[in-house]
Amino acid sequence: MKRKLAAAVSVLMLLGACGPPEPASAPAAPPASATNAAGSALPPRFSSAELGIRSASEAPAEFAKPFEGGITVSYKPKGKGLVADCASALDLQAQGYAAVYPRDIGALGILTAKCLALQLVGSAQPARVSYLPAPGEVQARILEVLPAGLAPAFSATQQALVSDATRSGRPLSAVEATVAFEAARGDEIYIAGEEWQETLVVLARADFDGDGKQDWLTRADLAMRRGTHRVSRLFVLSRTQPDAVIKIARELAPAPAEPQPQKAPVGSAATAGPSK
Repeated sequence: MKRKLAAAVSVLMLLGACGPPEPASAPAAPPASATNAAGSALPPRFSSAELGIRSASEAPAEFAKPFEGGITVSYKPKGKGLVADCASALDLQAQGYAAVYPRDIGALGILTAKCLALQLVGSAQPARVSYLPAPGEVQARILEVLPAGLAPAFSATQQALVSDATRSGRPLSAVEATVAFEAARGDEIYIAGEEWQETLVVLARADFDGDGKQDWLTRADLAMRRGTHRVSRLFVLSRTQPDAVIKIARELAPAPAEPQPQKAPVGSAATAGPSK
């Protein structure tokens, strides 16, 4: 009898062990800000496709590389110069260069932005926290928080609207009612207005101002739907609270000047009167 009872107890214990597991406790709600595992710092992240680097230590070598072919620009002191590498690009930019040919404006903007970005990545520090979307998490709601300064502002009226919206902390959509989110792929965000298209390229994610919060080092490539006007600007974008509008902490690369009309020599076909 004792043997049967012991056997029954053993069977019951075995059945208990094979029963359904106890329900797992609900996962903790994610924090309002993003940090990596165990709340440790978020290391700087660079767009190797755009900057040609994977770490800040590679920036000086990339900065020193010559450009393929070079781009001829005009500037007041000497007339013309050659943008052949980052050093000459930044030197000529400081002297107010202008593109000689309209087709070069876009390339000049991208190259100059890259050179300025390579200079800046040396100050990139790990961030303790991020209130900016991670790669792959950008959605249409980003329009509610993108800064007004990303809008094109060519006329005095447009510039006043952008300045007012920036001072009051209003987003891009407050000054561009037609702005729409088109797509987001990797480090690129595509937005568009009625008359323009803009690609935001996040070149680096790091703390650039020492406040412990992640910033975006971002190139904004703007193209008008009509004509050939294209410009690239470079910004440090920052967000200090999870519900705040992203702000422009720094603007580093103004667009290159437009080509100036060339004066034709006296007596040339351009200045001669109509033929008889």
